Amino acid sequence: MNSQKNKRIAVIGAGISGIAAAKVLKKKGYEAILFEKSTEIGGVWAVAYPEVRLQNISSQYHLSDFSWTFTPDLHPTPRQIIQYLCAAVNHFQIDVRLKHEVFALEELKDGWRVQFQNQQGCHEETFCYVVIATGQYIQKHHSTFPGELDFTGKVVTEREISKSTKK
Repeated sequence: MNSQKNKRIAVIGAGISGIAAAKVLKKKGYEAILFEKSTEIGGVWAVAYPEVRLQNISSQYHLSDFSWTFTPDLHPTPRQIIQYLCAAVNHFQIDVRLKHEVFALEELKDGWRVQFQNQQGCHEETFCYVVIATGQYIQKHHSTFPGELDFTGKVVTEREISKSTKK
């Protein structure tokens, strides 16, 4: 990989976590490319019921270096949150690729091959790292690994970790 590609990081998911990750990576000198499979940013907020409100108050829900650009409700609505996230993406000039669904990742000797599809078809690009910021509210996909069937130990996922911390 050439040195320019060593500065490229793919971020999968354009909710608040993906946007925050891309913002920090960009500040650190990386080229962060944010992949979002849906038609808009916002993660779970883009598909939330209109009556749902943020459980925290608005002053507790923002990027540390970017305040709300308007006065939201005390407990913001999904549309207000998305409006704020769009303002943050514009402010930090984050490269967001909507309707780009990542369907495969392959670890290379010096980075990652990211395969994705959009309206123009299937594509691949290489990155030095990949950040998965798809959130905890999406349907989980269990990857399979070579030799997995021969493994005799316990496979631990976030579901098992969550159960053990509740005891």
